[in-house]
Amino acid sequence: MGWAGSSCGCGLEDHCRGDSRGLVLVYGVSGNKMEKYYIIGSLLLCGVCNGTPWAAGQLGWYARSGVCWLKEPVPSVRLQWLVATQSTWMLLMSAAEVFSFMTILIFMMNIQRLRADSMSRSGNTADPSICLPEAPIVRYRGMILRIGLYPLLSCFLSVTECYLDVHSVVDTNTVLTHFDLDLRIFDFFVYSSRPLMYTLLAATDPSFLHALRALRLSAHSPECEISWKQPATMGSGLTTQSQATLKLDENYTTSSGSAEVILATEGVRNRRLSAEEEAEEIRVVDIGRQI
Repeated sequence: MGWAGSSCGCGLEDHCRGDSRGLVLVYGVSGNKMEKYYIIGSLLLCGVCNGTPWAAGQLGWYARSGVCWLKEPVPSVRLQWLVATQSTWMLLMSAAEVFSFMTILIFMMNIQRLRADSMSRSGNTADPSICLPEAPIVRYRGMILRIGLYPLLSCFLSVTECYLDVHSVVDTNTVLTHFDLDLRIFDFFVYSSRPLMYTLLAATDPSFLHALRALRLSAHSPECEISWKQPATMGSGLTTQSQATLKLDENYTTSSGSAEVILATEGVRNRRLSAEEEAEEIRVVDIGRQI
């Protein structure tokens, strides 16, 4: 098989991964439902980029690079096949990945700005003792920006591969120099290091580590397991234990005065916020699974 199809296939897979983040975070599309379209699109693009030059008899052993690639002896014709079956698609996907990353970044900035405006408008009427939890996309902005490293890394690798491939086609020297040999080695290194770099990013991804920590806690903590399996028990933001505690606090504060009433109310509010934060963590883990 040729080099072009595999490169475009890897590029489209990374492009779909980058678009999936934008669709899930910005537009609320289910990433699990879109997986079949990503797979079908990648297979079709690989088939077209490989099948077309193979049917035209352009694929074969390329002695200069020592790989099975475009074997057209005329550099101008070989460059046309390279641009049509590989370079154009990879550059378009790289541009789309950067656009998807910028869309997520702008969306997060707009959410932060709207939240700040809302807090400033309600600052005069709201109770200053109430601390509302941050929106998930704001609270976990570091995690989302870390996820954006995937399309940026894919863009860098794709542009580098396109430049090196075009250089190898345009260069008509029959004798390889040390510089040409270094470029060939670097080209193989960039192409082969893509899976390794993605594996390292995935292994250190905060969403992946957060999901592992949540699963570990749910496996060893009965209370956490109950909260994961029965999230509906938080009717109005209070669990059954919190409601029972509220009744005890009310009985106590009835005979103790207004100071105890304030303390009991603050305790219930803190428990309600903790329950809401726990629900937000569950939603973030679900978003990570969809991505």
